[in-house]
Amino acid sequence: MTGRLEKRYSNGITFINSFTFGKTLSDAQPFSGGNNDTGNRIQDIFNKDADWGLAANHHKYRLVSSFVYDLPFGRGRPFGSNVSGIVNEIIGGWQVNGIYQWQTGFPITVLRSGDPLGVGTNGAARPD
Repeated sequence: MTGRLEKRYSNGITFINSFTFGKTLSDAQPFSGGNNDTGNRIQDIFNKDADWGLAANHHKYRLVSSFVYDLPFGRGRPFGSNVSGIVNEIIGGWQVNGIYQWQTGFPITVLRSGDPLGVGTNGAARPD
C-alpha cells in the first residue's frame, strides 16, 4: 500500500511526501550478507516451504519526504529580474532540494553456529 501527498506553492517551493506499508516474502535467501543469510542453500530439501519468510530487503514502513525550492534569482524572479543574458545563465535557474527517508530496519534471523546439518555451511542453519 502506498500513498503520496504533493503540495506546490506559488513561491517556487514543492513538498512531496510518500508513505509505503508493505511486506516482502521470499523463499530465496541472498547470496551473501545480511543477518538472514543461509549461504543460498535450502535448509531442508524435503520441506522448501520452511524457508518461506520475510525477505532480506523487507521494510514494513517507509516514509520519504522531499522538497524542491526554486531560488528567486534571474529573469522573471524577485532578484535580478532585469539582468543580461549571460548573467541570467549564471545566477538563474538554480534549485535547492533535499530528500529524507525514514524506514523500519531489516528483519533478523537467528542462526545456529557450526554445521549441524552437514551441508558445508558454518553458522547458516536456523535453530528449530
